[in-house]
Amino acid sequence: MVDRPPSNALSILQVRVDQAFASRTYAELAAVTVDLPAGPAGPEPEREPARVEGERPVVRPGTVIRVATGLYAGVWSLALLVPWPAGGDGDSATPAMLVFTATLVYLIVVLIRWGT
Repeated sequence: MVDRPPSNALSILQVRVDQAFASRTYAELAAVTVDLPAGPAGPEPEREPARVEGERPVVRPGTVIRVATGLYAGVWSLALLVPWPAGGDGDSATPAMLVFTATLVYLIVVLIRWGT
């Protein structure tokens, strides 16, 4: 295999990484890293604003969806864990109606919040 210099930046990086991992002493490692800057990188350049002045802000539905999901989970817990009084037929329709209503309200909240 012929020992020639690498042709592109990725090859140069690979050669340097290989040399760094092959280094057995600090002196060998220092020879590989001698041309790298010693200090941390400078501050990031100032960015332009993401939107123009007066433009409507981006709607972030995260908080509303989180609260609605928490309440919805609470309704399911209430429906499943609370001992509901039985009706005339020995079964109670209250938990089913509670979950059905909560599901409709939850879906409406999600659709309204994501629609804005």
